[in-house]
Amino acid sequence: MSDKPEYVAPFISRVRVRDFRSIAECDVILGPLTVIVGPNAAGKSNFLDAIRFVVDSLAESPSQAISRRGGLPALLRRTPRADGDAVGTSFMVELTLAVSAKGSRSQPSAATYLLEIDARPGRNGDIVVGREELLLKVGKRSRSR
Repeated sequence: MSDKPEYVAPFISRVRVRDFRSIAECDVILGPLTVIVGPNAAGKSNFLDAIRFVVDSLAESPSQAISRRGGLPALLRRTPRADGDAVGTSFMVELTLAVSAKGSRSQPSAATYLLEIDARPGRNGDIVVGREELLLKVGKRSRSR
């Protein structure tokens, strides 16, 4: 038997999205069972794709995740104006995950991952990760990476 605690799968407890496709801004707290409902074109699929985007970015790279979705212009929020659409310059997705050890009676630890993609191309035309943060909270302490 190992002294290391066994952890249950992390649970996404909160999702924040800004300027991703049709979503101007949202902050959604998720429970063990969350049902997403709304009329057509309300942003339900875009909300789920924002979560998938983070997963794909971590599994591959942000550039590949963006390319798979039709390029950066397809992901940036467009704001209708009288003289034509204004296109955003960045988007952000933040996921908060609750993590707990099996059989633990203590409060779960949390991890918050934030990824912001900037529309300005970097050197060699690469996509710019404008901001990437990981905040780990273990017990009452927090650590940022």
